Amino acid sequence: MEYDRVAVIDTIDGILPSVTLKPGQATDKDEQKAFEEERRLFYVAATRAKSELLLMSYKKEPECTFIQQFCEPPPTKATGERARKIGLAARPMPTVAQRTQWIAKDFIKGASVVHNAFGHGMIAEKDEYTVTIRFADGTVKRFGLAACLTKGLLNLDR
Repeated sequence: MEYDRVAVIDTIDGILPSVTLKPGQATDKDEQKAFEEERRLFYVAATRAKSELLLMSYKKEPECTFIQQFCEPPPTKATGERARKIGLAARPMPTVAQRTQWIAKDFIKGASVVHNAFGHGMIAEKDEYTVTIRFADGTVKRFGLAACLTKGLLNLDR
């Protein structure tokens, strides 16, 4: 389903996402899974907007990992009376390539995945464009990650 306007509230690290992962910071598997699930939920909400995506926070200078990763260029800000007049700030929707690149961040080396045709496997290698997967039967295959994601052929294993 799509909507003309979608609003996502509390886009602040510590709330959305509730778990904040910083580069070089050690995290346990549960924190990583929670972060990835919240990223997917944010992605789904953001990609349902046809013409306007409202990302709302309540701090003067909020930090939101998801907004920084997803929005290119960064969204415009509107506060107070101006926000009421324009219904908050809007920005152009990201392209399919930008959205695919953003969701591909969850597909890391060692992640368990499910391919529609080949079944369960684990990511053995990943570079900017491709992913190599070792499947349960021992087969190793290399795929274009963007193509697999846009066609819905590859998902993270739950």
